[in-house]
Amino acid sequence: MKITASVASLDPVKGELLVRLQFEPQNDLLDEDDLLVNPVTVYKNSSAGKSEVTFKKGESMSPVDTTVSLQGEVTQFPWDRYTGMLWICLASQKSGLDGDISWAAVPFTLDLRAGVPGFTLETAEAPPKTKGFSVDVVNFDMKRAPSSGAFSVFVMILIVLLTAVAFMAGFVVVVGGRKVEVAMLSWLGALLFALLPLRNAMPGAPPLGCLADYISFFWAEAITAATLISLILTWIVRKPAQ
Repeated sequence: MKITASVASLDPVKGELLVRLQFEPQNDLLDEDDLLVNPVTVYKNSSAGKSEVTFKKGESMSPVDTTVSLQGEVTQFPWDRYTGMLWICLASQKSGLDGDISWAAVPFTLDLRAGVPGFTLETAEAPPKTKGFSVDVVNFDMKRAPSSGAFSVFVMILIVLLTAVAFMAGFVVVVGGRKVEVAMLSWLGALLFALLPLRNAMPGAPPLGCLADYISFFWAEAITAATLISLILTWIVRKPAQ
């Protein structure tokens, strides 16, 4: 039998990897109508849903989804990394002439098709384990793609630079004595609310609280808000020029 395992999706927040298994029975497993001669049971590790699926005699083997649990911290974005493991075992049920039911291992080959947008995924097939049945084990190792990580860093640097320019403009007005322009107040107000969409523009950005937020976003919001408040207070307190 040939099994094709395709990575359908990755959810770093939940720590889950969805893998779709497609089966291609061959040889003595099928009858002349390409249906199963005997029941076949698929055993797999799954953190959600059934870990055991049985296809009855006279049925075709439809695709099966399995959810693989991942180990990793999404709070380390954009330098987060995840590892996981998928194992599969197949067994066929056979009935003897005396009515006794026996189980036999179903040999199979596993074809991996891994590709998750924004991630580089490496797989390593472990040596098959045999304890009466053949178990195929595949280890997953995922991290952000270089293009995705580079763009996230670029957004972080852009947030820092915009905040630095806003702070310097406010410093010149408050300390240097320049005239408070109403347009500057509007610009800082718009920047204060534009930083969040800019932060969310990072590919695969998780909810607030990741490492990238502590490096750039949280500080940028605080400095921009303090600069805007300082300019407003300066505009109120400072007397107009003669």
